[in-house]
Amino acid sequence: MTSIKSTVMILLMIIILCRKAFTQNTVLDSITQLEEFEKIAEKGQWEIAKQKKGITLSYRTLKVNDTLNTRELSANFTISVSNSRFIEFIKNPTKIENWNEGVRQNKLLESGDSTWVSYTIFDIPYPFPQQELVSRYTIYKEKGTINISICSEPNYIAIKKGYNREKHNWGRWQLQPKSNGEVEVTFSAVSLSNSSIPRFIKDPIVKRKLVNSFIKLKGQLESKRYTLLLNDNEIPLLKKAI
Repeated sequence: MTSIKSTVMILLMIIILCRKAFTQNTVLDSITQLEEFEKIAEKGQWEIAKQKKGITLSYRTLKVNDTLNTRELSANFTISVSNSRFIEFIKNPTKIENWNEGVRQNKLLESGDSTWVSYTIFDIPYPFPQQELVSRYTIYKEKGTINISICSEPNYIAIKKGYNREKHNWGRWQLQPKSNGEVEVTFSAVSLSNSSIPRFIKDPIVKRKLVNSFIKLKGQLESKRYTLLLNDNEIPLLKKAI
C-alpha cells in the first residue's frame, strides 16, 4: 500500500511539474519585447564584467517564478553617429559579419522601413553543437530615445540540418542623444538557450568576443573608411519609425 501511495505521489509531482513547465513556456512564447521579460523577473544588481576602450560590459541575474534563472547582458558606449548610419551597421549582413566576432553568417530574410528579420549562424567551434537564430528587429521612438527591439522568431523558416535554433531570445538597442551631440548606445539581451559548452569555458570566450565586437563596431562607425553614401536605395529613411 505504501508503495502504491509513493508511486501516486511521484506521478502527481510529475504532472504538476509538467503543467508548470507548460505554463511557463506559454508565457515565454507570448513575450515579444525584452521589457516584458524584465517586468516579470526578479532582478539582481548590475555587475561590471569588463571595461575596455570605452566599452562597458555588465551582467545581472534574472529570476522567474523560482524555476528559471538566467542573466541579462548589457553593453554601453558613447559615440557621435546618426541614427541612419547606426541602424545600417546592425542591419546590413556584410557589416554585421565584419564587426561581430560571434557571427559566422548573417542574412536578411525580410526588410522594411521600421522592421526586418535577420538570420544568424553563430561562430561556435566544433565539436560543439552549432547554433542559429532568427530575430525580428522593430524600431520605435520613446521620449527622444530610438529603440530597436529584438525578438526571436524560431518558426519563421525551417531549421538548418545539424543546427540548434534559439527559441527564446530578446534584445534591445537604445540610442539616447546627449546634450553635447553624442549618442549613448546601450545594448541589452537575454537568451534562454541551453548550451552544452561548460560555463567556465564559455564565459571568458563570450566576454572577449562581445567586448572586441563592440570595439570594432564603435571603431567602424567612427572611421571614414566605413562612411556610407546614403540614398533612398541603400538605407530606409525611417520616417515612420523616427
